[in-house]
Amino acid sequence: EVKGAGANELALSLTPIHVAGKLVGKPLMIIIGNQDLRVSTDDSLALAREVVKLSTGKINPIPVELRLVGTIGHRLHAVPMPQFGQLCAPHDEVANWMLAQRVKQ
Repeated sequence: EVKGAGANELALSLTPIHVAGKLVGKPLMIIIGNQDLRVSTDDSLALAREVVKLSTGKINPIPVELRLVGTIGHRLHAVPMPQFGQLCAPHDEVANWMLAQRVKQ
């Protein structure tokens, strides 16, 4: 999210994909806008795919959920469109999902 960080080697070393191995077997939910340039939709997809790849054969089902939703840039909460099935309160949905994960343990 810092301008010019994409070319900085130290900043790149801190991207979440580098901890994908530590997420294997842990419930993971990512909700991202389908064209989020601020956080990077592509990086979020890559993280989810890497965790699934590293989890294959170790745990089934793989507890990774990824949702791409229509947004304007990074404004996930600012564009509720229930007619398209978009989450109107993603923060509430994530909170409920987290509580459900606790019950499963």
